[in-house]
Amino acid sequence: MTGGWTFHWQGPTSDSEFISGKTIFQGLKEATNNSNVILNFYNPCPIASTSCQDDMSSMASPISSSDVIIACTGENVYAEKPGDIRDLTLQKNQVEMLNFLGSLESSSRTVLILLEGRPRVLPISQVEKFPAVIQGWLPGPHGGRPMADILLGNLNPSGKLPMTYPKFPGDFPNYYYHKCSESISFDPLWEFGKGLSYTNFVYSNLTLSDTVMTPEKPVTLRFKLKNSGNRSGKETVLVYVSDLYRSVAPEVEMLKNFRKVSLDVNQEISLEFQLEAEDVGFYGLDGTFQIEEGDFEITVGDMRIGFRLDVPSNAPSDDDDVGGGSNASKIISSILFVILFGGVLALVVHLIRDDRKRKHSGDVSQLEMRLRS
Repeated sequence: MTGGWTFHWQGPTSDSEFISGKTIFQGLKEATNNSNVILNFYNPCPIASTSCQDDMSSMASPISSSDVIIACTGENVYAEKPGDIRDLTLQKNQVEMLNFLGSLESSSRTVLILLEGRPRVLPISQVEKFPAVIQGWLPGPHGGRPMADILLGNLNPSGKLPMTYPKFPGDFPNYYYHKCSESISFDPLWEFGKGLSYTNFVYSNLTLSDTVMTPEKPVTLRFKLKNSGNRSGKETVLVYVSDLYRSVAPEVEMLKNFRKVSLDVNQEISLEFQLEAEDVGFYGLDGTFQIEEGDFEITVGDMRIGFRLDVPSNAPSDDDDVGGGSNASKIISSILFVILFGGVLALVVHLIRDDRKRKHSGDVSQLEMRLRS
């Protein structure tokens, strides 16, 4: 639950080094202390080990008879160079444990908790059987109780993945803003921005202040968001924009704005975001920031709406500041280039002449020696 540089360079050597904190099991015991919940703990495949120490088949019966199975997996602590790996696949003994749990009838009642500092590739065929997965990352020594509260429903999760979780070790590209031409190979386990809650949120009534944007006239995006579930919760609203065509191959989509809001049960709110021309600009092949007219599409939740960007002939472009410099600066750059190129050319000509002079002098000296002889 902790990472490198906790007490030591490569992390703590044992739990005894912590003067406070709780494991997930201890957090569950504390949270269920005054109830009739019976907790059993098994650790057949320690994360710090490379193999499973116990015969897991003997655990099949008590595990299968449980109402809920909570499986914690991940990787051992690491820091810097010693933590480098050549394969993102989860270590062997953890894969063995997940394969065992996935083979049981109780897999449909298994909750998987991932404790890791980076995404490790999981055995897909087994993980897909589990109805819930919690990305715990490295919650620290005091992360046990909050994790227990999430498991018991006392705390409503609201996080979103800050990266795309790979399905295979060789997944590439592994980022949500890949090019359209790369979509055929984009098949992650979980995509950037994904994350569930114990309640439901409904997006509706998506509108734009105008279907045409210009460098001087931004557009305003408006929509409604409602908590349609039976408990309060937080939702992170993500606003993506897709450029349908441009001179440089565009991304499938790009996150342009976001906001986290809290809603009570059945509460509905109106939200709005403003998009400007610079929000849909890009860096061209010459390395300069450009604003190019064209058609765009906005995605919010499960809704989409389109607009067009018009760039008037007198608007900032490649020849102006927005496009990478004013006409005056470009003229100065051109003059400096000509001067530099002229200086290099003169130097080359000078060197060639010197070389010819040396050769000519050598030829004359040899002729004089022959005449004297």
